[in-house]
Amino acid sequence: ETLSASLDLQATLEVLLSLVVPKMADLAIINLLDDDSGRLLVRAVQAADPAKALLLQGLLGKSYVRQEGIGGSASVLSAGLLQIIPQFSHEILSEIVDEGFHETARRLDMNSAILAPLMSHGRILGSLSLIWSKTKPAHSKSDFALVEELARRASIAIANATEYEHELRVANSFQDASLPTALPAVPGFLFEACYQPGTAQARVGGDWYDAVRIADGRIVISVGDVVGSGLAAAVTMATVRHVIRGVAHVTPDPVTMLNAADKTLRAEYPETFVTALVAILDPVTMI
Repeated sequence: ETLSASLDLQATLEVLLSLVVPKMADLAIINLLDDDSGRLLVRAVQAADPAKALLLQGLLGKSYVRQEGIGGSASVLSAGLLQIIPQFSHEILSEIVDEGFHETARRLDMNSAILAPLMSHGRILGSLSLIWSKTKPAHSKSDFALVEELARRASIAIANATEYEHELRVANSFQDASLPTALPAVPGFLFEACYQPGTAQARVGGDWYDAVRIADGRIVISVGDVVGSGLAAAVTMATVRHVIRGVAHVTPDPVTMLNAADKTLRAEYPETFVTALVAILDPVTMI
């Protein structure tokens, strides 16, 4: 329940670490696969010791995993199986950690570790590393099944949060593309617009504003709101706004523009309700 409480990816990772440090391990690191580089990047860290926590913070956003190594997170993901490191040594660190991070690994004073793959529906997400310090007793075999189950449940929560963030980025990009990139520059007038959602969750929705200068020099202004929120409302909003803008260049009459938008709405989205205002500003008559 705790892992699934949020669809924010970073919050989900922090919650996961709070479940294992210090109750199950002295240090914990979550690496997630970066889609662009294909490398495992450190996305969240935690340590019971404040000094070690500070060391771990320096790893955030970096890739310390030796990709071609025969052990560590890279091999855990390739095999899709949990791996146990009963005792760290210089040779083991050389195999699993890139040379540039050997000193950080040494200062963390690691004794043993359990590395678990984070995978969902056959898709590799990353790895969870639980590490025990030399000042603590090594883990026991009873920990293995618990870590494996925790990683399985965490993978579901991480996959859901990752998918939500991806959909939100797509929706935000669509929202931004659906609103005007610039407002008219007309002597004697200053056009300004501010889009401020009521909540962070309502960032994507059906509200719009627009101002376009037509051939005779007048400016057509429209403001409106599609009932609802989310990507569906944003798609409807883009349709209505572009119909109004398109008709404005042919017949710059508010009634005609709204009628055209209404007919399009009834044909494409008959169950949707939209409120809209259309006005025409004449910079010559100032009306």
